[in-house]
Amino acid sequence: MLWQLPLAWLAGLQLKSCNDQECIITLKHRWINQNPFRSIYFAALLMAGEMAGGLPALLHIRKKGYNSAMLVTHIEASFYKKAVGRIQFRFEAVDAIRKAVDTAQESSDGPTTFPALTTAYDEAGNRIAEIRALWSFKTRANSHIIRG
Repeated sequence: MLWQLPLAWLAGLQLKSCNDQECIITLKHRWINQNPFRSIYFAALLMAGEMAGGLPALLHIRKKGYNSAMLVTHIEASFYKKAVGRIQFRFEAVDAIRKAVDTAQESSDGPTTFPALTTAYDEAGNRIAEIRALWSFKTRANSHIIRG
C-alpha cells in the first residue's frame, strides 16, 4: 500500500479481509489522522470507506484482465458518532459491484455506475458512519503500441 496509496498507508488504513461476501478495512484513531476534536478526521474516514467499496472492483478488474477505468464520481457520508479507537469499514455488496464491472466491460454505451455503500462500526459494534461512493466503470479503448 505504501507505493500505490501512500496517503492511505500514512493514515493507517489496513485491509482486514476481502472475499466473495465482504471487504473490511480498518482504521485506528492516531495522532496522524485526528481532527482538533480528538477523533478521526472525516477525510480519513471517507478514504477508508472508498477503499472498502472500491477494492473488490479493482481486484475483479485485475483478475479478469479487463482494460477498465474506475473512478469515484460522487461521494457522500452520514456521521453518527465520534470515531475513536479502531473503526471497521464493511462493504457487503461484493457480487453486485463485480456485476457492474462486468456490465461495463460488455457495454460500449459509456460508463456503468454503481453506488457502493460502506458502513463503519466502532469496536463496540456501534454504527459510526455510512459512506456512499458512486463508482464509474468504463472500458478503455485498446491502446496500440507504435514501434519505429
